[in-house]
Amino acid sequence: KIPYTSKVIGMVSSLTPEKNHITALHALKNLSNENVILLIVGDGPTKNNLKKTAADLNISEKVIFTGKQSDIQSILSVIDIFILPSLTEGLPMALLEAMSAGKAVIASRVGEIPNIIKHRQNGFLIDARDYRLLAAFIKDLLDNPSMISTIGLNARKDVIDNYSADKMVHQYCRLYDTILKNMRSR
Repeated sequence: KIPYTSKVIGMVSSLTPEKNHITALHALKNLSNENVILLIVGDGPTKNNLKKTAADLNISEKVIFTGKQSDIQSILSVIDIFILPSLTEGLPMALLEAMSAGKAVIASRVGEIPNIIKHRQNGFLIDARDYRLLAAFIKDLLDNPSMISTIGLNARKDVIDNYSADKMVHQYCRLYDTILKNMRSR
């Protein structure tokens, strides 16, 4: 049901307060002149409130709530820009999945996200509640399709180089070796 000419901004997360979908909805309101759709993938306790907020902002026709989905790779294939304006995070797997799929990403400067995203190189960082800056970065990307590609390619390369399963296993093994050496030296 997404028009072919529309650009898709996507979020994949549980619909809970800390994921901060409200900021995404307000950013979409600031983009009312743009041909964009906000795809919200997931389910949770804030779903009804988010639908009401979209209606109150007169953007319901630009928001698609898919509910919980299992084939995230298919979902990511239709997304042009992935956003994660969370209030709190650890190391968000959804962000790593979007980056590994070569998506341009915009995420809040919380948890481990600033260690993953190098601002303006492999993504963009915002303050969690700054819907105006989120909208501005989305508009910049929409106005520069080559930037979407470049940021997406850089994001994919960084995830493969630093967060692939092989890389993570190797890092865990090094950590365990260090811990064991420290225990033996006591």
